[in-house]
Amino acid sequence: MLVLGWGAGIFVMLFDLMKSFLSGKLAQYLFPGLSTAGMLACIGAMIGHCFPVFHRFRGGKGLATFGGLVIYCGLKYVPIVLCAGWAVMWIFDCTVMFPITVGIALPLLMYLFGEAPAKIITAICAGAVLDVMHIGNMKKALAGDEIMHVRDYFREKLHKEH
Repeated sequence: MLVLGWGAGIFVMLFDLMKSFLSGKLAQYLFPGLSTAGMLACIGAMIGHCFPVFHRFRGGKGLATFGGLVIYCGLKYVPIVLCAGWAVMWIFDCTVMFPITVGIALPLLMYLFGEAPAKIITAICAGAVLDVMHIGNMKKALAGDEIMHVRDYFREKLHKEH
């Protein structure tokens, strides 16, 4: 979003969300007897996003495609996962806390909502993919070199508008 602007960033984010969500819906339609087919397809979309063959296996970090998985799992999870991610990111004042938190929050919520164990385990795997893709950011954060501190960013934005 920083290079091409907010409009392009939002378009790409929506495309990545839909890429995962629609692959899950297609897999669910093609394999109705396999309860985790859709979630596995969403994870496949995440892995394909993170390691695209046509870009020499260098892709994104999978956060938006994980978002598609969250939507696929149920709209009831979306606001809770987003709020948990934002709250923990704000408390720790570190952007990398968002993907870590949402990767943990989804399977935990699925457990609390009584989802099948196979779906919970699949969500844990998706969260693990997300966390592995953010290891570099975690190392930067632990070293004190995280790219953006959340509160400073919003403080700057608010002061620029006044």
